[in-house]
Amino acid sequence: MTAENRPKANKMLSRRIIEEAWNQHQPQALDNFYADEYVNHKPSGGVTPDREGLRQWITACVTAFPDLSLTIEELIAEGDKVATHWMARGTHQGIFMGVTPSGRQVSVRGITIARIEGDQVVEEWSSSDELGMLQQLGIVPAPEQGM
Repeated sequence: MTAENRPKANKMLSRRIIEEAWNQHQPQALDNFYADEYVNHKPSGGVTPDREGLRQWITACVTAFPDLSLTIEELIAEGDKVATHWMARGTHQGIFMGVTPSGRQVSVRGITIARIEGDQVVEEWSSSDELGMLQQLGIVPAPEQGM
C-alpha cells in the first residue's frame, strides 16, 4: 500500500472497530483489528493495558449499557495515526464499575488516537468525558445552574 493510501485505509479500520466491536457488541472482533503487542495508554475501569483488557472493557460497557451505540463524529488520519472523535450513547441497565443500574440514558464524548502498523492497531490514547458520565448517572452531583 502506498503512503498516500495509508490514511484512508486507517480510517476504514477505525470505522470497522467502532461498528463491529462496539456497535455490534462483538469484543471478540478485536483479534482482527489489534496486534498481539497492543498497548492502551489509558485503560479504563481497572483493566490491563492490552488487547484482553480492552476486550474486558467493551464487555463491561455493553453489559451495563445493552443499547450502547457509538457514533463517529469525525475521523482525521495522517501517516500511521487516526484520531476518532466519537459519541457514545446508552441506557444504564446493568452494573457498571460497581454502580447499580439507574435506568438513566447517558451520552459521552471522547477522542481516541490510534497508531496503526500494517492493518492492526498497536497503541492507543483515549480521553472521554468521564465526569459528565458520572453526573448523568447521578453518582456525582452536577454543578448548579446559573452560577
